[in-house]
Amino acid sequence: MIQTDNLEAIKAIQESSLANLSSAFIRCIHYLLERVVTYFQILQ
Repeated sequence: MIQTDNLEAIKAIQESSLANLSSAFIRCIHYLLERVVTYFQILQ
């Protein structure tokens, strides 16, 4: 019983970490796209 609960807790932590990683990756892409747009606006 304890092992099952621990496994479920580990899976929940892994899923949460993956979600956080995905959010960080999306924020990074968004930031980079903003920089690219700003760069091309300056060139015009």
